[in-house]
Amino acid sequence: MASTSSANSGLNLSKPTYYMFNFYYQLICRQDRLENGEERWQAIGVVNGVLMLLVAHTVQDVI
Repeated sequence: MASTSSANSGLNLSKPTYYMFNFYYQLICRQDRLENGEERWQAIGVVNGVLMLLVAHTVQDVI
């Protein structure tokens, strides 16, 4: 799914991007609904000081 999202958006999500995301100017919120039993989250913030980016994601447990 991430590769499909990357292809559609033109963003390379396989590289670590947390260092580019300005954590001072960000907002993370949990959606008030479940899809396929998963909580949905959205984060909005500035990347490299020039791009406003909204990321919708889920969190998977790794065992």
